[in-house]
Amino acid sequence: MLVPARRQRAATAADVIVIGAGLAGLSTAHHLTGAGLTVTVLEATDRAGGRMATDTVDGFRLDRGPQLLNTSYPELGRLPALRALRLAPTAPGA
Repeated sequence: MLVPARRQRAATAADVIVIGAGLAGLSTAHHLTGAGLTVTVLEATDRAGGRMATDTVDGFRLDRGPQLLNTSYPELGRLPALRALRLAPTAPGA
């Protein structure tokens, strides 16, 4: 469970502070604690996972994440159904 920083009081010092509780931040914290270091993870939102999440829409569970379809993927040219997709650009970091 994440505790908002403004409500949490640091009782001890940490060897390492990890910024962000996304996949990379959590993985880093896991490896560092496995190496015997104390780690504090800071996250700006109210949940861990970064861009990854599961939403429930009309009773269906939908996974969100950093998926994208890049036109440089060779598979795009191999499948006619994928070539027929209308692609829309996305903003960096979206």
